[in-house]
Parts: sequence; C-alpha cells; structure tokens
Amino acid sequence: MRAVILLILLIPFNLGANKTTIKLLSLDWKPYVGRNLKHNGFITYIIKRSLENMGIDIEISYYPFARALKEARLGEVHGYFPEYENKELEKDFKLISLDFAGPVGFMRRKGTLKNLKIEEDQQDFTELKGLKVGVVRSYTNTEAFDKADYLRKTVAGSDIENMKKLYLGRIDMLFIDRYVGDYIMEHELKKDYPGIKNKLEFMLPSLENRNLYLCFSKKNPMYKELTQKFEKGFMLLKK
Repeated sequence: MRAVILLILLIPFNLGANKTTIKLLSLDWKPYVGRNLKHNGFITYIIKRSLENMGIDIEISYYPFARALKEARLGEVHGYFPEYENKELEKDFKLISLDFAGPVGFMRRKGTLKNLKIEEDQQDFTELKGLKVGVVRSYTNTEAFDKADYLRKTVAGSDIENMKKLYLGRIDMLFIDRYVGDYIMEHELKKDYPGIKNKLEFMLPSLENRNLYLCFSKKNPMYKELTQKFEKGFMLLKK
C-alpha cells in the first residue's frame, strides 16, 4: 500500500517535470480566438487540450495578423493560428486542420448592391469592378477572390476597422467570415455604432466554408515533432 501511495504522489511531479512549453501567436478574432474570451476562444481550447494530452503547454501572444504571420514565418515562435488553407503558405508552414469550417463571403449595407449575383464557389468577380471592397492586410480569403487583382480592394488592419468603414459608407462591401461579422456587430460595435445590426448584412449564400488550421513554422526545428504530437493529441481529444 505504501508503494502504491508513493507512486500516486510521484505521477503529477514526473508529468510536470517532463512538460514542454511552446510559443504560438494569434490575434483577437472572435468568436474563434481572443484573449478576453472564455478559454481564449474555442479554437484555442481545442489546440491547448490536444497539446496538453501530449505533455505540451502553450504560451500565446496576440498581435495584429500581419505581424503574427511575419514572426511565425521567421521561426521566432513555434507557429500561429488560426489560418485558412493556402498553398503558398505550405513552403513555410505545416498546416494542420482543426476540423472546423467558417462561412466566408461579403457583407454590405442593407438596401445596397441588390443586383449582385454572388454564388457559392464563385470564380469570377468582374461585376464588382469599380466597387470599394474592404479586405484585411495579410488575410487569406478565397483563392479566386485573392487572385482578382482587377478589383478595387481597400486594405485595413482588422475586420472591426473594415466594418466601421462599411457602416460609415466609406467602402461598398467587405470580405469577412460570417461568424466574425455577427460577433463584431453584437459585442464590439453595438454601443458606439447603434443599430449596426439593422444596417449591415452578410450576403447569402456564402462563397465557401473555409477550414481553420494550426500552422507550425518549418523554420522552427521542432515542427515535425510538434505536428506528430498535435495530431495524436487531437485524435485523443476527439475520442
């Protein structure tokens, strides 16, 4: 009995001694991730629990997305999240699906752009020529939209900044994740921009449902090990 008790007492100590802490970058992109959300958002919770299953803790720093991407690409941290699938990123990062997809598309002011015929998986956006379309710096949107260099894209630092501009009529429409747009209207801009939910609307249908990914930097020597451990820990979490 004494031996069993001693073993039980030693287990937490040994697990703690063997734990590794890695550094990841993210941004305030609610409702998916955010420093003030419960568990820092459900996407953060999935990543944290999966890595904890393998004895790994995470330390998260929150930056504007463009900065987070730049630092992660240099290998100064272990990786960043969340991200959409993007083939151009694969040379610098190992992208791991988090098995969750968000609907993306356009938002407009109600009563405007009524004649636009936006369809799911749309590849051609020539009907948007001449319109000011808000995008966020360094964000991946859809492949076809990002390649449409004939469009008049207005770059902002965040989705919140773009939604303010749309509300004030400084842009005609913006590209956004529907859930992010809904959260911003309900929680971030409701007080200072009264009636925003009655003024802006997401244009249906969405263009795509885009999967979210965790990205480990290939410049960091741990990326292969972390990929294997995360995938195993994620499988345990899903079970």
